[in-house]
Amino acid sequence: MKKNKTQQGNTESTGAKPAKVKPVVTLKSFADLGAAVEQLKLSVPEWDTLSLDGLGDTVAGKLEAAKTIRGGVADALKFVTSAKRQLNACTTHDERRFVTEELAEHQTKAQAYFGQVLSLKGAMGAVAAVAYLTTSLTADYKSAEDVNAMLADLVEKGLLTTAGSGSPITIGYQHYQLGNFGMDSTDIAEISKIVDGFSRVVKNLEHQRREALNKQMSAQADVSLEDALAGKLGTCLVHMPPEERTDGSGKKRWYGGGEILWDFQRDYVVPIKASGSCERLIADIVARGAKLTRFSLTWEAMPGWNSMVNSIGKSLNLNRREAEFCARDVSTLWHMMRRGINDHEEMKAQKKTRAEMAARAKITSLQFFGLNGTAGGKPVEGELALLQFDGIVRRRNGEKISNPFFLATRSTEGNRELFQVVEVPQHLQEVFGGSVGKKFPFNDCRECPDLGDVLDKIRNQQEMVATTAAKQ
Repeated sequence: MKKNKTQQGNTESTGAKPAKVKPVVTLKSFADLGAAVEQLKLSVPEWDTLSLDGLGDTVAGKLEAAKTIRGGVADALKFVTSAKRQLNACTTHDERRFVTEELAEHQTKAQAYFGQVLSLKGAMGAVAAVAYLTTSLTADYKSAEDVNAMLADLVEKGLLTTAGSGSPITIGYQHYQLGNFGMDSTDIAEISKIVDGFSRVVKNLEHQRREALNKQMSAQADVSLEDALAGKLGTCLVHMPPEERTDGSGKKRWYGGGEILWDFQRDYVVPIKASGSCERLIADIVARGAKLTRFSLTWEAMPGWNSMVNSIGKSLNLNRREAEFCARDVSTLWHMMRRGINDHEEMKAQKKTRAEMAARAKITSLQFFGLNGTAGGKPVEGELALLQFDGIVRRRNGEKISNPFFLATRSTEGNRELFQVVEVPQHLQEVFGGSVGKKFPFNDCRECPDLGDVLDKIRNQQEMVATTAAKQ
């Protein structure tokens, strides 16, 4: 390569050596590639020859190991469940003591086995986790207490973690996420399918438990809320509906409802126990000994926070921190009682309307849905039914409807099963009034989606009632 004069002049003036220029390699054929690689000193990775010899045997061995783990987990969980039932069947203290002693070693071995298989890494660890979850979630449970014990076990072992609303897994009324055991999308889909069915079982068991508790509390009550508010002493069962309201920080919060048993004394109103969403909260407040003064039930609002804290601290001789804790409990109880009283007043008006509608109904809601076991299990058509949902329904716009009810009939036109809203109460006119007189397919209520949602909830609730009745 020739240099021009300017380049030569610059080189001579500086005395620098000419820069080395890499040769341009032109490949005339693939035969020149080797020489080019050598000349340019390129580093080309080499392929190590791999063999699939023995892969089949390795996979077969792991498949057999996975089968062994699934069977082992199922057998171990079956033993643990049987052991618990054996303990629960004990009728005396000595019997329970001896059974516990005999089972202790086996229980320890079972838990050690679970610890070993759930600590496996990779795909085998996922196999163990899925086996434990599916076996636990498909077992036969007789009570809500058994279910809660099982769910607590899954959380303790890290297979489930409790989470907030919107989480991928909902079991009963609690939200969960799966633990980190390497489960893939197929595993998760399998578990999710099982959870959907199991969640209905859990809700049904919880419904039965709450119904039994409500009956027990109702039997203890000896005075109505109407009479208690008029000054009569005694034990009163008060329904407290769920409620959404703005808290002190300006945020909207959802407050669960339930049934609360109160002791109306001469000067105080004392909570005894509760069922529903508020059950645990009331139990904690009862344990701390909080109560309301009877005259506070006439207040339209609670007094200022500092005023209340100072008053409680002075009357009970508490320091500031203790007085604040007590004030929170008193405030909670007061709001719960006021919700119950307000609901009582509203329900009196609605009860009159519901009774009038019920008198016009010719069939029950069970017959309307064909859940009563009569007429060959077919729904009854052409007759008025009073359809009602006990609880809160959230509308598509976020608003909530409490205990909705309305009169309806059903019919069949061609291959379509239809229902028609005949009458709605005054307080639901704004929501469902535009649907009166119209017919809607059961599986397509796009014209009034809120109505479709309510109907689905009524049916689900009636299915629970029918299932409970069938077991009795």
